[in-house]
Amino acid sequence: MSGGNVFLLMAGGMGRERFEREFERLSKFEYAALVIEAGLGDIFKNPPEHSQMLPKAVFRTLVSWSIRYGVHVWNAPDRTFSEKLTYLILEKWYQKNVEQI
Repeated sequence: MSGGNVFLLMAGGMGRERFEREFERLSKFEYAALVIEAGLGDIFKNPPEHSQMLPKAVFRTLVSWSIRYGVHVWNAPDRTFSEKLTYLILEKWYQKNVEQI
């Protein structure tokens, strides 16, 4: 289980209000994304034993907040994929918003 999965499920339970405030802050950006170092299968099949939230509730919360705050949520199976995905997101945003000026 990756660290991203643990953080996600713990933030969804014990630090839910703080996590939502981060979504609110991200909503101020022209484009905002949350890259999670865990695949959806990991979230559902391998939740931490100490988590206070069910995986289904975490998933539904992410979908809801993504729509409410306009934050794109991306899942990546591991750190290497997460890094490549983050680079790609930044590169595409740069090409669309900076290179065209």
